[in-house]
Amino acid sequence: MNFSFQVTNPQCGQESPPVCVRASDIAPTACTACALGRCAAPQRMLMRRDLTTVYGTGSVSSLYPYVKYGPSAAITYGDSAIGDAFPLKVYSPAWVVKKIGQSTTFPSKANTLSVTVATNVPLVRDSTVTISGLTGSATPDGQLSLADVDSSGFGSYFSSTGTWSSKSGSLVVTVVQDTVAGTQYVFSFTLTNPACPQGPLNVTITSSPLCLPTVLMCQDMVAPAASAVGFYMPAPGDAQALFVKAWSFLVFNAWQKNPYPGAANALHFEFLA
Repeated sequence: MNFSFQVTNPQCGQESPPVCVRASDIAPTACTACALGRCAAPQRMLMRRDLTTVYGTGSVSSLYPYVKYGPSAAITYGDSAIGDAFPLKVYSPAWVVKKIGQSTTFPSKANTLSVTVATNVPLVRDSTVTISGLTGSATPDGQLSLADVDSSGFGSYFSSTGTWSSKSGSLVVTVVQDTVAGTQYVFSFTLTNPACPQGPLNVTITSSPLCLPTVLMCQDMVAPAASAVGFYMPAPGDAQALFVKAWSFLVFNAWQKNPYPGAANALHFEFLA
């Protein structure tokens, strides 16, 4: 006898539980008559597990060499090993990539924040991704537009807007279609920098209902693009999310046109902040 049925895996990772089989009330024969109290009842037994199936893997075009796909399995990510076909063995969800950066350190300016995420298991439809700790922004509560960056596919798997809460500095994004594990999704959104300077923040990311841990995001330590004016030169670390520098004068010059006694004189002043 061979049959199958479908279940939904738990939200958290787990090892395969023991699976047992037993039978009772087997149809009586001449020597096993239930009326005589001799119904057959074989001993309960631990079922044999699949020790031969190893899901095939192939390399992924990624900076992270341990990201692999399993095209012959129901999964699309993982380092295949004997035991992956054990009943109800479930991978532990984890963040593979969780990076954030910004476009400017100028106070009170519109700041484009870019986020890159990838997980080792698919994020299921209707789950949420929450980024927290972006405090100090002048952007009020509401819905923020989310833009797909570099055609990463973000727009096909995530909502086009996110719910922004200024007090906690959190952005909640909804998954609209099961994501592909190991794939990097890149998106951006815009906040208004605070008017006063502040140092780099501890920004975290989490997701539910899958048991993904709440972890610190990696800050972009590459210097953002140089100012078009040519006076301000960004430094490494300026791309850390909502890092705002104190404003100061970069140019502060004063001069006159005429030093002659009793002559009309034009005084000139030049400032650049």
